[in-house]
Amino acid sequence: MLSGELATLLTGRYVEINLLPLQFAEYNDFIHLKSPNLSNNETLANFIHYGGVPEYVKQLQIGEKQADMFADSILKTIVEKDIFQRLNITNNPLICQTAVIL
Repeated sequence: MLSGELATLLTGRYVEINLLPLQFAEYNDFIHLKSPNLSNNETLANFIHYGGVPEYVKQLQIGEKQADMFADSILKTIVEKDIFQRLNITNNPLICQTAVIL
C-alpha cells in the first residue's frame, strides 16, 4: 500500500511527514559539529558520496556499516513492500539491483 492509499485507509489517524535531504550548508554545519577538523573539500566529497538524508548522516556518525544497514532497510521497504506488492511482482533480484544503483 502506498502512502497516499494508507492515508485514505487510516483517515484521521495518519500524519505524513515530508523529509527533505539536507542542503550542503546544513550538512556542513552538522558534520563540523562532530568533526571540526574536516576541510570544506572533504566535507563536500562526503556529501557527494553519501548524500544528505538526515538519518543516514546521523547513522554515519556511528559507523558506515550502521548507515548502510539503515539505507538497505529503507530501500528494501520501498522496493519490496511498495513496488513489488503494488505490481504483484515476485522477488526479482534484477529490480533490486537496479534500485540500488539508482
